[in-house]
Amino acid sequence: MKKTILALSLSAISVAAAAQNKAPEPDISLTGNFSLVSDYRFRGVSQTDTKPAGQGGFDVAAKSGLYAGTWTSNVSQWTATGASQEIDIYGGYKGTLPPAGIGFDIGYIAYQYPGNTASPKNNTRELYVGLSAGPVSYKLFRTTGNWFGLDNSSGSMYHDVTATFSLTEKVTLSAHIGIQNIKNRSEDFRDLKVGLTYDLGDGYAAGLAFTSVDLKDEKAGHAWFTNAAGKKLSGNGTVISLTKTF
Repeated sequence: MKKTILALSLSAISVAAAAQNKAPEPDISLTGNFSLVSDYRFRGVSQTDTKPAGQGGFDVAAKSGLYAGTWTSNVSQWTATGASQEIDIYGGYKGTLPPAGIGFDIGYIAYQYPGNTASPKNNTRELYVGLSAGPVSYKLFRTTGNWFGLDNSSGSMYHDVTATFSLTEKVTLSAHIGIQNIKNRSEDFRDLKVGLTYDLGDGYAAGLAFTSVDLKDEKAGHAWFTNAAGKKLSGNGTVISLTKTF
């Protein structure tokens, strides 16, 4: 027993010394990411006609909790507007609510499609607020204008519930359910996702995910769910990914 107490005491001293020698957290940090995916699925619906995509972005975060970033991916011309690239720009504030330690995230995101000739534009903007506790998070998105080119759809909302668990030191399991309510339209849907991520080291990670979409109205004819040839983009899908963070 004494040996155990001594070992614990020495361990505590070592941890304290390491904490004192640890470099201070920078006021501002910059991170980046790049991914290759077999299919770009946004809320369960393929944005690349079920074909591969190259994606990447950068994030700037301040010690205070403020953050901003941008992200991009190629997309298919499912809207018949000539747009072949998506560029997202976002910013917000993250923090923790005492005393329970519940995390919160409040922000704004703009989805832009350069070269978009649709009327109304497919460009979309959403306000979001999120809460997290342990492995579970909830985030609510609400559009401040039309939802991806649908007339009179301002105020559409998306509910995102995600749970993430570490199965081993290198393997992570995630499960997600999302509910999209499109205001004044019949295209409401629910999407499900279950995925595994394996840490390859040196900032690399491999992923495998299964997705499913349940449309409220299976006859919904908007191009967001079907390509020009009538191919369904909201069916079940499997996505393989390789990501590098730096």
